[in-house]
Amino acid sequence: MTIQLILSPSEALHIAAALDFVRQQMTLDENSAAWRFRDGGKFDCQTKDILSFGYVSARIAEACENESNRVHYAGCCNFN
Repeated sequence: MTIQLILSPSEALHIAAALDFVRQQMTLDENSAAWRFRDGGKFDCQTKDILSFGYVSARIAEACENESNRVHYAGCCNFN
């Protein structure tokens, strides 16, 4: 699946930080063997979903770094 997002660098970094926060707050429930949001409400995820958070966050950070190293006029990051 390909998703294209056009965000400002600051918006992109906020989204990456939110994904990192969620990923860090997930824990594996011993009884159900399911990933759950630690100390919060229900937010069930599969292992592939947890790994995807890290992948998407890393791609956003990489795109922001690449965009910061080039001359641009619109001030937006293009993620593919």
